[in-house]
Amino acid sequence: MIYVDSNVFYNYLFETSLTERAFQVLEKNRGIPATSFSTVEEATYVVLRKFLSEKAGIRNRYDAKRYLKTSEGRALIDEAFTSVLALIFQYDVELVEDATSPGLVQSYAVKYGLMPRDAQIVATCLLNGIKKIATFDNDFDDVDELSVIR
Repeated sequence: MIYVDSNVFYNYLFETSLTERAFQVLEKNRGIPATSFSTVEEATYVVLRKFLSEKAGIRNRYDAKRYLKTSEGRALIDEAFTSVLALIFQYDVELVEDATSPGLVQSYAVKYGLMPRDAQIVATCLLNGIKKIATFDNDFDDVDELSVIR
């Protein structure tokens, strides 16, 4: 199993210098990738922020919150979720349980100098027996327990 980080989903969905690589990672590992709800939420959030910026010209968080209450905003929320979930279904990405122990997350954050969210990803991987992570971030490079796939 390979854990897929949110930036792989983002780079697949939007044309970037990493789009082709994101496609290759998902295509090569079809049927064996995994992710968690927290990563789905994170991917949906960044996709939504991209849509807000591109389609509504909104970059400010407070303006975004107000806009999302409108019918146009609700349509963007739906489009963001649909984009991410369609990709998860397309590549048969398994959803695994997020690590929920603050102490465990803290221990990985301290051990590897990670932000709490990245430490939670490490804990989630290890609790679910996942030894590989597909990501374009360097944050996981020093994590002894995981092999990084780019």
